[in-house]
Amino acid sequence: MNKQTQNNLRGPGPGRPAGSPNKITGSMKEMILGALEQAGGVGWLAKQADENPVAFMALLGKLLPSDLQVSGANGEPITSITRTIANTQPMATVDEIRQLLREERESGETFA
Repeated sequence: MNKQTQNNLRGPGPGRPAGSPNKITGSMKEMILGALEQAGGVGWLAKQADENPVAFMALLGKLLPSDLQVSGANGEPITSITRTIANTQPMATVDEIRQLLREERESGETFA
């Protein structure tokens, strides 16, 4: 080692403050959140949970804290997980949908 190299080896610099993301991570996170918003936000994520549950659960596993501990009633182990979907929107019958489509065709107006 020459003298100049020895003078530069005084230990590591201060680096980033603990817990602060690096610039690339911050930029990627912004891009991902922007893409999520363009794709439909929460509604799109809910659709992915139904259509691609394996990928959705992998994403969820990366976001949840690794030290999260969950137990069942009275501290017992969890033996089953139930998913309940509550649809608060009234469902249209096939005849109602046909009528809406007929009216849409006749008026040229769209009912989206």
